[in-house]
Amino acid sequence: MDRDFKILFGVPGAGAIVALIGWAIDAGAFAAPPNYGWIYNYQTLIGVITALVAALITVYVMHHQGEVARADEADDRLTQYATALFDVTEKCLNLTPPDDGETPEAAQERLRAFQGAADSPTIKAAMMDGALGRDQPMIPLFLECCRRSALGRFYDRREARFENMVWPLYIFLSTGLIRRKALLQSGHRVRELLTLSTIDQVEFQRAFVEGRAPNLG
Repeated sequence: MDRDFKILFGVPGAGAIVALIGWAIDAGAFAAPPNYGWIYNYQTLIGVITALVAALITVYVMHHQGEVARADEADDRLTQYATALFDVTEKCLNLTPPDDGETPEAAQERLRAFQGAADSPTIKAAMMDGALGRDQPMIPLFLECCRRSALGRFYDRREARFENMVWPLYIFLSTGLIRRKALLQSGHRVRELLTLSTIDQVEFQRAFVEGRAPNLG
């Protein structure tokens, strides 16, 4: 339970319980035999009500624990996605054409290292994870731009349309992941991330079509 819940329900609840016990004592509810108080007469009903309240509290606690567990799992996944996006971006931007002192096999190994990062299970999972909300469709665009940019760098045939998109997309996707992690760590639920958008998709798509860098302002 979070702090606000404890304050909102805990303090008034404790006060109500103390007041109820005081009233019951004053009304003779706990009178000893043979002058039984009314609690003796209604002990079955009181037992049923107590069991029902306990069951409701148990259900709430289990639900809350489930929400916390889901938030923790989502937070871990977002961390993995951030690492994977960085790996793809780094390997893409560091690709260069084969140099004179490099064997063809060594050069191809650098290209394969990028391709392995772009095709990693973590990246594939990110494309299907609802925790990325409305930013999710931007990951395929990011990967396509990275692949085309990487091939252009490696074969020395760069295309500005793809080059201009890699870094801005990485920055905005990473910023979105950080924002989602902050929300989860502050107590927000995973389902609140499903409709969250942190990227101006229209601007990115327009920039891609026009072959220019996105307007980040």
